[in-house]
Amino acid sequence: QKEMTRGTCLVCLGVPRGCLVGLDCYSWAAGDSFVGVKGIPDGFHIFRARGSAADEMAFAPWTGEFLFTTSSSPSSSSSPELLIRKWDPENCEMVCLDDSSEADKELKQRTEYEIKTGEMVVRLVDYQALPFSVDQDHPDVSTGVSPSHWNQLVDYIDRTTLDIFGPLNGRFCSMSSPLSSAEEALLSSL
Repeated sequence: QKEMTRGTCLVCLGVPRGCLVGLDCYSWAAGDSFVGVKGIPDGFHIFRARGSAADEMAFAPWTGEFLFTTSSSPSSSSSPELLIRKWDPENCEMVCLDDSSEADKELKQRTEYEIKTGEMVVRLVDYQALPFSVDQDHPDVSTGVSPSHWNQLVDYIDRTTLDIFGPLNGRFCSMSSPLSSAEEALLSSL
């Protein structure tokens, strides 16, 4: 449980195999047992996901959100900050749990219970949750950006900056709108 007390833990529920998930300058293809990312340091982060090519989502946009984590503030308890997201198969994106949905309320309560009782802790601390990389000089293969470069880019972004300049709902999409069938056919013919 020592590993769980450092940094924020991002729990990702229901992510299909092959879905691409990214945090800051890193991205991964989710496997069958993927449950999230642990040990995320305090500060500004970009969390994103997109469907896999196996799900016929080759042209799927990256969707995601801007996060500002503060797990190790002096006022925080010894337990890590916990962010819970779930895969929305209809829109092929990771979403926050909806507090107005009874099903999501139950899912959140069950996940929090599993964490408190240690069931989820075992899944998060072992190899099922990816540890946030601390290798500052090793660039991500897909982006070519190293964590040290990323930190230089985002070092000046704080909660206020994010609130002022970020999207109103904190979410983003790499496309302005999904492609129509005609647009996809045109792209395929090129």
